[in-house]
Amino acid sequence: MFTAAKHQSYLSDYKGYRLEATCAYCRRHKAYATDDIREKIGDCQLDGLKTAIGTVWGCDRVYSVDADQCGLRVEITGKINKTPEILTTKKPR
Repeated sequence: MFTAAKHQSYLSDYKGYRLEATCAYCRRHKAYATDDIREKIGDCQLDGLKTAIGTVWGCDRVYSVDADQCGLRVEITGKINKTPEILTTKKPR
């Protein structure tokens, strides 16, 4: 697990991953699939997600440069486990 603000990667580098956003001030927590976010806002750097998610949440502190800054933290927490497709094979004759 790592904090997105410390990592200079793009959402497209993490296809199929889970992203968690937590704000200490707003007491909000939400999990997103990186693929879903990329579909909605396009590919972007992970450190830009704090601003994007804070804006969607309606946070007044997200653009603040004072001591009263946004407490939003965005982390990639791992792969989303999806059920594998059932493979059908033909029996040899």
